[in-house]
Amino acid sequence: MTILLGEKRWEDAKELVESNAIVIVPTAAFEQHGNHLPLDTDMRLVTFIAEEVCKRCESLNSPVVITPTIWTGFSPHHMQFEGSITLKMDTFNAVIRDTCESLWHHGFRKIILLNGHGGNANLLKSVVADMTFSLSIRTVTASYWDFALEYINKWRKSNFGGINHGCEMETALMLYLSEKLVHKNLIKDNIWSPASKNISNDIANSGTVLTAFDFSEISEEGVIGEPSKASKERGQELFDYICNEIVNFIEDFEQWDWKEPLKI
Repeated sequence: MTILLGEKRWEDAKELVESNAIVIVPTAAFEQHGNHLPLDTDMRLVTFIAEEVCKRCESLNSPVVITPTIWTGFSPHHMQFEGSITLKMDTFNAVIRDTCESLWHHGFRKIILLNGHGGNANLLKSVVADMTFSLSIRTVTASYWDFALEYINKWRKSNFGGINHGCEMETALMLYLSEKLVHKNLIKDNIWSPASKNISNDIANSGTVLTAFDFSEISEEGVIGEPSKASKERGQELFDYICNEIVNFIEDFEQWDWKEPLKI
């Protein structure tokens, strides 16, 4: 059973607090994903994953509840492509802080910021650290693919550079979860090869250094990767693996003790 906080009354929310509920806050983006995927790809994928994870957590002592997905994020690097919507960095940080502060105020003490957009990842890590030391609010964050990086390297059919954006991974997941929105006839590969070996072009390699660039500089159609290698069947395999790994983490997270001294 999926527990959606938005469908509950305030008295139901009070009961969830008293039950030590674990809260998943999905974070996403609203941006181009090449010509073959919709603008809300990130929102769809992280929301589907969060809801499935919730279903698979029924055996936990604590209920798992999902807030509405924060549907747009930090995407200035996609703004040369029509339809993309971005929040400014300060706005995104404030939305995350205010959301977590509200949940913490009501008594929720286990909050997971489950991310579905690469551009949000570093900001979320910074916000988590800042909330700990400026607000004494403890949270955790990870992107859904972080739970499966080793598996993804075995799962993939693409060459190195094939999993980045609008890529084999995202296309496979969309083929499984929202196939009707995938324009298969418009799938086109684009492998970006950075001039420096220290810059990453693939989800499996973080790179030695981090820099910023506009997607229009490196991709005419907005894709970086090999979406042609994707399939619906392999999308289901990856979806199941990711969801199971997140459930495994939540089972561990349920036991964490935020009290001082910190016991994890």
